[in-house]
Amino acid sequence: MTRTLSLRIPDELAGRVADRARRWAAANDSEVYRRVIDEWVRLQEHPGIRFVDGPAGRRAALVGGPDVWEVIAVARAFDFDEQRLAAAYPWLTPEALGAARRYHEAYPDEIDSWIEENERTAADLERELEALSG
Repeated sequence: MTRTLSLRIPDELAGRVADRARRWAAANDSEVYRRVIDEWVRLQEHPGIRFVDGPAGRRAALVGGPDVWEVIAVARAFDFDEQRLAAAYPWLTPEALGAARRYHEAYPDEIDSWIEENERTAADLERELEALSG
């Protein structure tokens, strides 16, 4: 089910939202404001998480740290052993690592998709390098 809302937003605020969302490739204003609201809710539910833009798109990251998908990929490699993960990220607090885990538990498809895309890209680059050195 979808709820329809009518909002009155000051031009100055609408302009600021549009400036921030320019790279999102949103189809229309409704999509932009859905994403803004969704991110706000996620930020409220997951302290220690922020959203960052980059060449690959907008993604969840730890405040002052790496992307959530990066932490979870390393955690998987260590079979989610908390001591080994903490050793891999000595500058991150246990709370920050916990925030990454909880975000992944809430949005596994999103984070797993980032991990899979990174693995595909790495495999593609490896094949290209092998072909060049070949």
